[in-house]
Amino acid sequence: CIVPQASVNALARKATADMMHRVINQAQFGGRDGNDERIAGMLVAGINPLLALLANLPDAASIEITRVGLSALLPLIGWCGSSLESHAIHISSMTCVLSLMNGAYP
Repeated sequence: CIVPQASVNALARKATADMMHRVINQAQFGGRDGNDERIAGMLVAGINPLLALLANLPDAASIEITRVGLSALLPLIGWCGSSLESHAIHISSMTCVLSLMNGAYP
């Protein structure tokens, strides 16, 4: 079974947007009850690899999810905290923003 590249790209965009919405929901509760661990895990293991995949495509594939991506990632850059998870959230959200901007440029 051969899957066309266009449908793979659309699926990657959809999965990334869905995870961004989950990050927005988790970030509303702040870094309590393990939310910071969940957010760091979603950024490092899910969103960042998908954005890196979309950034390597020649047709600015990330442009459709830029608005939701920025609304999810920019508040995370401003989070305060000294835990390992907070630092992981800062670093991974910055790399996600870079991949998002790189993928949105044609």
